[in-house]
Amino acid sequence: TLDDLRAGAGAGMGDEDSEDGTAAVAAAAQEGVDMATMTDEELQSMPLGEYFVTTLSDGTEVELKPNGKAIPVTFANRNEWVDLVVQTRLYESKRQADAIRRGLSAVVPLKLLPLLNWRELEVHVCGRPVLDVQLLKANTTYGGCNAKDEHIQFFWQALTNFTPEERAMYLRFVWGRSRLPLTSKEFKRKHRIDLLRINTGDVNKALPLAHTCFFSIELPAYTTLEAMEDRLRYAFTNCTAIDTDGGPREIWSDDEDEEFE
Repeated sequence: TLDDLRAGAGAGMGDEDSEDGTAAVAAAAQEGVDMATMTDEELQSMPLGEYFVTTLSDGTEVELKPNGKAIPVTFANRNEWVDLVVQTRLYESKRQADAIRRGLSAVVPLKLLPLLNWRELEVHVCGRPVLDVQLLKANTTYGGCNAKDEHIQFFWQALTNFTPEERAMYLRFVWGRSRLPLTSKEFKRKHRIDLLRINTGDVNKALPLAHTCFFSIELPAYTTLEAMEDRLRYAFTNCTAIDTDGGPREIWSDDEDEEFE
């Protein structure tokens, strides 16, 4: 209110002390104006240090109304300025949001969307952001080994110990995606662990082998949990491409290409 503005001037508020009217108090102090003696009309028309412009997320400055750069914000029109800033910033991405809405409507009937909040919708569309170890375990099959084997127990303990980011990296390594289906019924293919037999050398230095197209991993029978964590982490951290993402010609030589012709 105007009385608050006068009280602020009397208290000598600086730029850092309050919100509404602080800039006006500071400007008046610099000009040597005693706001406590100003009439209501004079206070209403006194500039607050802003103009009818705002800056968008990309750094672009836009006018909130025609010739907004030349219209100062005053105590009288401050509410209009606030409303225009809020409206402009909230709707600056309307074109992009409308495009997303049209795309989403091609998959999900828009009438169903009000049944979910945005977090629930994200989970249904993208899956849970954190890999559910128990869900993956319940949808895993084995080849040449079984769930009771020591190295398999090390595997599940290692996956549990990993951070959410590392779990997502493992899933990408073994399947090419970072999130699981929501329920067991939605697994079109089961996660599979096969024994990778190491006949020579130290088994704890061997690396696992993933088959992303088949959602499977060939896993050496590591003898310690530390080895399991270290070798898995090394594999999914350093092998981020999926099969021939780099292009066949980066893998085969010209001579090898001729053999396939």
